[in-house]
Amino acid sequence: MSIKGRISIENLARRLYDICEGIEQNGDVWEVVGPEGRVFMLGPPSVCGRVLGLYDVEYGWRNEVHIDDAYTTHQLMPGHRYRPFLMREGRCVAVAVHLSEYEDILKLLEEHK
Repeated sequence: MSIKGRISIENLARRLYDICEGIEQNGDVWEVVGPEGRVFMLGPPSVCGRVLGLYDVEYGWRNEVHIDDAYTTHQLMPGHRYRPFLMREGRCVAVAVHLSEYEDILKLLEEHK
């Protein structure tokens, strides 16, 4: 999977609808730089949604963030036991995961080709 681009968390918050539309329609994956330079990935549920159960059956901790409502930049970032599943009009349009999780998901997808 190629990465569409790199974006700061602040720019992501400003352009969230457009970016999520590209993710939903084209399968775009974005590298997002959060506070203190921490990088995470934002991509389609078909790829990044595989974080659920990635290492064991209880791994993942899905948290729905309804982007049609008010949200904070903190809610867009993955954390300990927190993976944002960005929801719009009742459907998941993007999922945020840690960079290491994204790399492991890509390895898993490659193994199952």
